[in-house]
Amino acid sequence: MVLNPHLNESCCGCSVETGSKIIAWISVISQPFSIISLFVQYSQIKDGKNFIHKESVLAGIMGKLVLSIIYLIFDILLIIGIYKRRPSFILAWIILGLFGIIIAGIFFIILAFAEPFVLIPGAIVLAIGYYFLLVVNGHYTNLKSSQAGTSSYGG
Repeated sequence: MVLNPHLNESCCGCSVETGSKIIAWISVISQPFSIISLFVQYSQIKDGKNFIHKESVLAGIMGKLVLSIIYLIFDILLIIGIYKRRPSFILAWIILGLFGIIIAGIFFIILAFAEPFVLIPGAIVLAIGYYFLLVVNGHYTNLKSSQAGTSSYGG
């Protein structure tokens, strides 16, 4: 999978491998906080008596919780893929991330009709997410090409 443009460096002159490691660790560290926050929200709303549309809000929180757990699993796969030099693990994270950016983009566009102020923060979130994908994809591409150049099938 190739995303354009192909990056050879991430921000501050770091290699895309170092940038990928930073992105992976930030993701793995931040996901548990998101999961804990969702559990807290769930318990507060579940115990609340005067909450309108309680069931639909609880279902939305549970959906976000499932997605956060899936993202945590893929973030762990990214770390394993980077450190063990397993491109398929990195590719799985890239595909999930690309899917997430597309869904988030659609969500922000729909939400912007009701709340126009979300356009700028939404665009910033999508741009950062796409940049993260470009950095990780740069490392993935470099790793694939280095493995293709060093692999031999002869005996």
